Amino acid sequence: MTIYTTKAACQLLGRDRKQQEGDIATGHCGHVPASVNGMRHWRDDDLAAELLFMDLRREGYSVKIAGLIATRLRTATREHPEAAQLTLVTMMNGNRFAVPTADLDLANGWTSGGPVREALMIDVRNLRARISQLLEAYEPVIGGGDDDA
Repeated sequence: MTIYTTKAACQLLGRDRKQQEGDIATGHCGHVPASVNGMRHWRDDDLAAELLFMDLRREGYSVKIAGLIATRLRTATREHPEAAQLTLVTMMNGNRFAVPTADLDLANGWTSGGPVREALMIDVRNLRARISQLLEAYEPVIGGGDDDA
């Protein structure tokens, strides 16, 4: 598994680093890897959560809401690494959880013994595919310059 610095992650995703720093400073970006000695180490699923965050921000979601959704997704991908789709469920009583979509039946509007307020399905497979495409395009940049003399 490849690990990326914040600089590499931002270059890969086409993310403005100053804007990212501002978003992180709001305290609503729990999906971002923790800083260790001033460095953040990004893995593929961290990049996928950041990509979702960026998509949501472009669609007009606030930093707080986009960060909350991306954080819930990142937590869910850690708990269910093989899931192709994940559903982020919020119950009427405010309880929240995430499960692989294939394991969830919301046909009657109830789950876990209570009514569902909202359920957001995220196709993690497609997010990961987008990251793979970005990585393929980025590969020449990572190793670039060795043959140039």
